[in-house]
Amino acid sequence: MDRSSRGLSVRTKVLGSVLVMAALGMATAEAASYVVPSRRLDVRLNASLQQEVSEFRALNDGGVDPATGQGFRGVKELLQTALARNVADETQATSPQVPWTTPPRAPTARTSRRPTRSTHRTPPRPRRRS
Repeated sequence: MDRSSRGLSVRTKVLGSVLVMAALGMATAEAASYVVPSRRLDVRLNASLQQEVSEFRALNDGGVDPATGQGFRGVKELLQTALARNVADETQATSPQVPWTTPPRAPTARTSRRPTRSTHRTPPRPRRRS
C-alpha cells in the first residue's frame, strides 16, 4: 500500500489536533479578555450616569437659581447652573480650552523628498587598468 491510500499519518493527525486546540485556546482567551473588561466598563459607566442624573434631579427639585435667588425659571438656567457647578471626577477627562487641530500629515511616497533618477546621479567608477 502506498501512503496516499492509507490516509493521514499519525504525526499529521497529532499536529493537526495540537494546532486546533491551540487555536481554540487563543480564541477563548481573546473572548475572555474582551468580555470581562467590557462588562466592568458597563457597570462603571451606568453607576456614573446614575450619579449624574440624581445630582441633576436634586438640583432641579430643590436648587436655587443664583441669579434670582428663587427656583429655576426654565431649562436654560438649570442647565447653565448645573454645568457651572459640575466638577469632573478623577476618572473623567476634561477637555482643554485649545481648539483641536489636525496633526501634520506623514509624508507619502509621492510627497517624500527622496532623490530620483533625474536629480541624483552617482559619479562613474574609474576603470581598472589591467
